[in-house]
Amino acid sequence: MNLSLIEERVDANTLEQEMLALFKILKIARDEGIKKIYSGGIASRFQNERFRVICNKLGLEYGAPLWKRDQKEYMYELLDLGFRFIIDAVAAYGLDDKWLGRLIDKDAVDELIRLSIRYGFNVTFEGGEAESFVIDAPHFKKMIVIDDARIEWDGVRGVYKITKASIEKKIY
Repeated sequence: MNLSLIEERVDANTLEQEMLALFKILKIARDEGIKKIYSGGIASRFQNERFRVICNKLGLEYGAPLWKRDQKEYMYELLDLGFRFIIDAVAAYGLDDKWLGRLIDKDAVDELIRLSIRYGFNVTFEGGEAESFVIDAPHFKKMIVIDDARIEWDGVRGVYKITKASIEKKIY
């Protein structure tokens, strides 16, 4: 995307430590000239409120354009817009090791919706049921190619551990 990245490792054991770390990161962003922060939260009131409070303290504008969106519609919209993403971690009943590393397409979204209804997890994974990794998006100048990865599965939860990746010219 050709944007600068602010990286900060957060080791928080309490909500207070987590909030302090978020405050520190957003203060760095503000001090580097960022004026508005956007959150990708759809249903997490906790996340929305925390970002809003900290942004207000720092004098930053805050936006949550996905807030309260229909989650099923959102998943299909991501595909329609050209986002390509995989599942790189699962931790919910109904999601097994076959999801690890799987590219999400319309069939996968259909299946995720059925499973979310049956097992009660959030289809956008906002509750930590799974994690996704974007390998391409309309605003990416290049795409991420996973050259090597391995699955770590303990019988209940697992991760798709990417050990080598490269950035390549888009092929479409």
